[in-house]
Amino acid sequence: MTEELVEVRLLSLPVAIHDEVDQHMQALNREFELIRRREQDTSILPHRLQSLIDELDGRFGGFGDEPSQALAAAVERGDKAIDLTYRLPEPVGEAARLLGELLDEADAYCQAGEHLLTLVTPPECLRYRHWFLREFERQAQGLEPTPWTAFVEAPPEPPAGCDGHDPAGVPVRAHAPVPEDWTVTHVDGTARLAVVGPLDLVSAPALRDVLIELVADTPRVAVDLSGCDFLDSVGLSVLLAAIARAQEHGAMVSFRLSDAADRVLAISGVLERLDLEA
Repeated sequence: MTEELVEVRLLSLPVAIHDEVDQHMQALNREFELIRRREQDTSILPHRLQSLIDELDGRFGGFGDEPSQALAAAVERGDKAIDLTYRLPEPVGEAARLLGELLDEADAYCQAGEHLLTLVTPPECLRYRHWFLREFERQAQGLEPTPWTAFVEAPPEPPAGCDGHDPAGVPVRAHAPVPEDWTVTHVDGTARLAVVGPLDLVSAPALRDVLIELVADTPRVAVDLSGCDFLDSVGLSVLLAAIARAQEHGAMVSFRLSDAADRVLAISGVLERLDLEA
């Protein structure tokens, strides 16, 4: 079955700024690699970010070869700007959003981590990163491309939610659709979420949205993954982020695992940190 592709056009991409962002990312990755070698806790950001990047590279990497080569040639020539066209599977929009969230978290990590030499992303590079990733998210939703030149010249927009768009022009995302065979029940003060099927790039956002609501309203949440037959690094990243949010709210979260989920969580080194049901 042929996978449906969406076209993403990046217009007036500023080559010099892109190169600066790329160098900053390489410096950050080198430092995160040292942390990953030293720290076995795979729930920390350097591990989660690399797992997500590896997952997305395996999922989308081959689709970007041609525009990546054109961009590298533009850097070599010293071009000021270039137009690029990507054709990628439709889930690239959600993937770009997830990556953007983790990269924003990486900036906060750099800000708090005194042992890091890499600084927080410079303002112009940060704005470029937001434009770059948001274009994939916007155009995957069917919106027309916004050239970089128009993006930097645009006046501030109303806050997210005022007109159905966020400041970058992305429609405010409704809750991810929850698979029909997932269930949420409430018994004796405990909310139980039963997840059925794969927990991956497609379904993980639904897990995030459901858990955000449950931990905000319920002191005890039980996540039943006994029906989860596949868990990838994207699902794992969202799961760990949801657990962290639950802890921030003072909620207690327990888990029941399938063999597939147990195996991935054990390999990832986070199994012993979970409150497991018998």
